[in-house]
Amino acid sequence: MNLSGGSPATLPSGKVSLDEHPKIFCAGDVHGDFLALLRVLKKTGVARVPDHVMAAVEICPTEQVGRKINPLTVDEMHSVVWTGGRNALLLLGDVLDNRRGGKDDPYGVCGFAGTQTQMMELLQQLARAARRGGGKLVWVLGNHDCGNAMGGNRYFCERYAPQWHTRPGTTGDKVPSVYATCNAHGFSDDHVRHVQDALLKMRSVAVMNIHSPSTGHSVIALHGGITKSSMKFLTSSQMGPYRLSKQDSPDVNITRLNRLFHDAHSGDTTAAYLVDHHSSKMPTWCRPSRIEDPETFEALFGTTRMIKAHDVQERGANCGQGHSRATSGAAAMVDSELCRVDAGMSRCFAKYVPRRKIAFVELWVEGPDLMRRVHNYSAENI
Repeated sequence: MNLSGGSPATLPSGKVSLDEHPKIFCAGDVHGDFLALLRVLKKTGVARVPDHVMAAVEICPTEQVGRKINPLTVDEMHSVVWTGGRNALLLLGDVLDNRRGGKDDPYGVCGFAGTQTQMMELLQQLARAARRGGGKLVWVLGNHDCGNAMGGNRYFCERYAPQWHTRPGTTGDKVPSVYATCNAHGFSDDHVRHVQDALLKMRSVAVMNIHSPSTGHSVIALHGGITKSSMKFLTSSQMGPYRLSKQDSPDVNITRLNRLFHDAHSGDTTAAYLVDHHSSKMPTWCRPSRIEDPETFEALFGTTRMIKAHDVQERGANCGQGHSRATSGAAAMVDSELCRVDAGMSRCFAKYVPRRKIAFVELWVEGPDLMRRVHNYSAENI
């Protein structure tokens, strides 16, 4: 499926409306941990997750024998159902990769060969159900997702990815077909095709504009962020047809950025070169600590508000200067702030982030105001 020659109408809009979706939730990196993903789905209320399914993915095997299987049965997969109605959930990147070094468990921390395969299949299942009910589930691209979809390199694959995956469509097989994730150069062709297909079916985006046409509010949601230096690069001639411009509307600029990543994941060599060789300037990789150059940011994207993930922190989701404003659970108006929602939820971070949290930010419109609530839950108390 090559989107590089498609019309803009065939691409995801990169927009989600608070006028259409009463609540929009933004959650950070689950990094290949099925338990973290299901906890996010459960605590946001967008899916019903039976206790026995939660218990099944909570198992943390350490022996290597008998792990080239899927963690859930067909019935267990189907028992997780969308209950979010017209609400929306944005997963802000790095759905994949549950290892943090070559010495970590080769199946991924607390993983099986089928863990990430079933995570991707469950997201597709829930995204279809959400659309039928007027809701939305969006996979916003992270640097790890892009690395998996573009081949990466051998060091990246062997350091971060589980070394085996079950093939898509084998959830019902008693002995599923398994492929090696890495080859001598990076991610194997089997794996690249697997992830590319999932991203395209999910209509994944690099940048999302959360907006409310009735009130004029908007927030840019993404994985890494956009810095002053990245804005300079993204508006340079090096970007070619994907170049952003202050003279163009935010919708056009967001579409160009999202088209760049879809083309890169669909085999377009120009797009792939830009994303791979200039990754530090891309929204999947940047690490802003504040809204840099708000004037240019607003000219390009129509707002000075940003929600991002990517940077692991023990505090969980937080917003505002110093990342401490607004107590968890308290409603507050959204102003010109940077919100961070990564909390190292995956168990692969256990040795670095011992007090992991399930964290997300909830957005809604109240009269003329854009409101947010920060949610942080102790992983042990869910």
